[in-house]
Amino acid sequence: MMKDIFCLHGTAPEVEKSVLKFEGIPADLVGKKLLFATDAHFGGLMNDRRMGRIIDLMTSLKPDIILLGGDNADNFANEAAFCERHLSRLHAPMGVFCVPGNNDWEAVDGDYDKLRHMVKKAGATLLVNEYVTLPVDAGRLIISGIDDYKRGNPDKNSISHFRECEDFHILLSHSPSAIDDALEGENSGVRLVLCGHTHGGQLRIGKLSPYAIGFENTLNSRRKYFFVNGEHDVDGMKIIVSNGIGCSLLPVRIGVAPQINLFTLSGG
Repeated sequence: MMKDIFCLHGTAPEVEKSVLKFEGIPADLVGKKLLFATDAHFGGLMNDRRMGRIIDLMTSLKPDIILLGGDNADNFANEAAFCERHLSRLHAPMGVFCVPGNNDWEAVDGDYDKLRHMVKKAGATLLVNEYVTLPVDAGRLIISGIDDYKRGNPDKNSISHFRECEDFHILLSHSPSAIDDALEGENSGVRLVLCGHTHGGQLRIGKLSPYAIGFENTLNSRRKYFFVNGEHDVDGMKIIVSNGIGCSLLPVRIGVAPQINLFTLSGG
């Protein structure tokens, strides 16, 4: 399809549906639907009309929980508008949770109190080196959110101390840079890592993208694992790097369509 080859900022995202199987998952979580969306970059070509249609799409999927991976907008005015007019329309029975991206950090000048206020007013929860626990039958669902690796101050210790067999731990990170920290945390118990930031490469021919030729190399050169897109399994930990919704730097995608991820949890 043409959208797989060339698409503009604001093109409707594809919904990537998959079943994720985990051994020992709490029974109450089996069959639950998780929606993950990231990198809206609201503003400009991603205007209210287009963003509104994407929110309509997300709502129509009827997820049990919504997780957002950051980079909502690129300046304060657009960040505020995104929260007030779009984030506020997202609802899920188990909640809406998000982490900041590098552009969100820049939009509020690193003042997360401002961002937290806007997100809370919209009915969602911002996680910055923090976690929430949601009780489920015979266990807990733990959602950790780590700060952005490019502009923020990520604290890998914030994702530790949850290695109880009855826990199911999801790590939400804007950047795939968090993968190494999740794997190194012996007591993290992370089962699923959800990331964005890369836009799937945004300009990609096969495996060739800006990341393949050294884009952000200084940030990631010491990382053992840094995936640009797709689903991966490392040491029993599932890792999802979404293509995301929008664009940055250039208002176009080549070879990688915008994406929303919808996961159904299943026992192994």
